[in-house]
Amino acid sequence: MYDGDVEPARITIRESRNYKRNLFTALHEVGHHIFWNDEAWQFQVLPELGDKARLIEEKIVNDFAASILVPEDAVALHLGEGVSPEGIQALIQGTQASATTCCIRALNQPGQRLVILASEDGKIWYADSNGTPYNPGRRVAQPALISAIERARESGKYRLMGGEGIRYSKGWADTDVCLDVLLHDGLVIAVATSTRPSLRGSASTGWHEVCEACGAEFAASASSGQCTTCGDWKCSDCRGCQCTASKAVYCRRCFLVLPTTEASKGMTVHEECD
Repeated sequence: MYDGDVEPARITIRESRNYKRNLFTALHEVGHHIFWNDEAWQFQVLPELGDKARLIEEKIVNDFAASILVPEDAVALHLGEGVSPEGIQALIQGTQASATTCCIRALNQPGQRLVILASEDGKIWYADSNGTPYNPGRRVAQPALISAIERARESGKYRLMGGEGIRYSKGWADTDVCLDVLLHDGLVIAVATSTRPSLRGSASTGWHEVCEACGAEFAASASSGQCTTCGDWKCSDCRGCQCTASKAVYCRRCFLVLPTTEASKGMTVHEECD
């Protein structure tokens, strides 16, 4: 946590057992310190960004920390020919950066992709995208990812073309994808790229959704319809969607957005990060 209101400014870190995570956290907060003391950023740029200001600053300081922990020569060596799970794995093994940090670095490479870190049972811990395929978030189950993981158990890696694609909470799936999966020390590193970015297939709305507003689980088929503003299926219990959810709260450990159900309880750290 960064506190610029004291003299001198103070950075407080809740130490993790993961040494690499501690390094990232410290550098992330240094990034906030730099912005805090940048008058142009504080008084000219931030007011223009409006509600997106915090999200943008978080992304920039994440990139700042990642760029220090993963040097350019390592990026050129392992990702210079293209981003792959094997390249991300090599960065994890050859630098002082955590798996999440290496994924952030991979997203800054040319081209569009979705990068996912998950457990071997398919639970997503981290997901982010710099274009297509879009980021589905961590709460939507991904059958294609689970299928690819199962097929990767024999050789340690697998490439899945198409299939059920990447599912989204708005009730559709991008089926024009290539999903590369690699098993690494209990983690799953996945990189998804679009095969035909301009075309997408609609998926059945028969699976269950989790309401961003109240946290209730409901069948998409039971929804009264999609919100015309955010596109989410309206909750069958509270009729809520992302529009009724509170403003984003960022985890103080991993700096990713907390689900509304956790933020509404006053939590500031993901359950799995605590």
